Amino acid sequence: MKKYFMIALSLLFVLALSACFNYKDIEDNFVEAGYTYSEESSFIVKSLLSEFEEDGIDVTIHAFNKDVQVAVVIEFENEKDLEESLENNSLLVSLMSDFDQEELIRKEYIVIPIAITEEGEQQIIDTFHE
Repeated sequence: MKKYFMIALSLLFVLALSACFNYKDIEDNFVEAGYTYSEESSFIVKSLLSEFEEDGIDVTIHAFNKDVQVAVVIEFENEKDLEESLENNSLLVSLMSDFDQEELIRKEYIVIPIAITEEGEQQIIDTFHE
């Protein structure tokens, strides 16, 4: 019985560690893949997504550039705000319309891939989920 308890406890510990992730993990993934953080792109995208402010939802916009690819990561304060935006923010919905929505979401983060090719877009999505 003690053996099963230890196995269950170990599994719970592993699941807890795998569930704990934050923006730093995403940033590290993009940097390791050769992207650079762009404050200028973040500012531009932030101004384009002013609809969040109108809805009273606080977000932080991060942008990573690599050649002609841009990965825009939208960080919400919580998953509830993310879900509300997916229901009410028409600009966000239109930016995500060409993709499987689930591929673009990770906890309280959304990635918007901007690339010339579908392969480039998929590379951004894969990097986001690594």
